[in-house]
Amino acid sequence: MKKSDIKAVVSYDWNRKDNQGCKFIPGEKAKVSWGYTGTQNARKGQVGTVFAVTVAGDNGKIRGHNTFYGRAYTRYYVEFNDGNVQYFEAHHLIKA
Repeated sequence: MKKSDIKAVVSYDWNRKDNQGCKFIPGEKAKVSWGYTGTQNARKGQVGTVFAVTVAGDNGKIRGHNTFYGRAYTRYYVEFNDGNVQYFEAHHLIKA
């Protein structure tokens, strides 16, 4: 997937001050620990750069931090050295 293929409502600019539960902020390196799908597992052990995060469409807040029914885990979009992009939930990533 490329950046232009992302269909979800995402933010490219956020910080920990406003979203204290965030595991990553833009530009941080993340290492894939595991994934649900085969394409996610193929990236296991690889390091990429976090550049986007899924947000709730109605209020622009990062999911999982503001509502009872929000996502259990924040979904981060990571770009790898080969230019491909993959999304992972926070518990699939560790700090690199």
